[in-house]
Amino acid sequence: MVREVTDDDLDRASRTVPAGRFILASFARKVKASEEFLRVVRRLLIEIPESHFLFVGTGTSPSVETFRSDSSLRSRITVINENVDLNVYGRIVDVVLDTFPFVGMVALREIGVHGKPTVSMLAGDRDRCVREERDPLLIAKSADEYVALVKRLFRDRGFYSSRAQAAREFVGAYTGTSETVDGIEDGIRELRRRRRGSG
Repeated sequence: MVREVTDDDLDRASRTVPAGRFILASFARKVKASEEFLRVVRRLLIEIPESHFLFVGTGTSPSVETFRSDSSLRSRITVINENVDLNVYGRIVDVVLDTFPFVGMVALREIGVHGKPTVSMLAGDRDRCVREERDPLLIAKSADEYVALVKRLFRDRGFYSSRAQAAREFVGAYTGTSETVDGIEDGIRELRRRRRGSG
């Protein structure tokens, strides 16, 4: 999932957000941005003045439009209503905010491969997926825990570094193909051996 990118690609992506800010980002269809999720993002923008929120996703959502039009936060929010190259954008964000209760999936892996931590929320139907595919140290059970985890990632560089490494390792567990291929080839060899033995 990691490909070479040009300086021009990175420059264009970087210009979509203010320089020198702690970039919190979500990559999901707009409909996944629940009112509850957006309230948490608002808290984060208020409680981390150095932060900026980047929301990338297609579709329409009255909730997102209301959120981005808040005059007190308008300059702190960037919404891109199209698909972007996550191999580029994964390099310019700091933390991924997983939407809830409708969680993200593949996009989080494409960002995680660049060592970007994802903070998630246990929120019902997808809890099993969250527990299996997310960093257990970055799973919240409440809005307060979610906010506290993001703030810790911002303030504690050692914690951030350890969770960035964990993000890479989680992605590797889902994208490594050698073990899968080896298992298939072992199965084929065993099947051939059995066929020869029965003939």
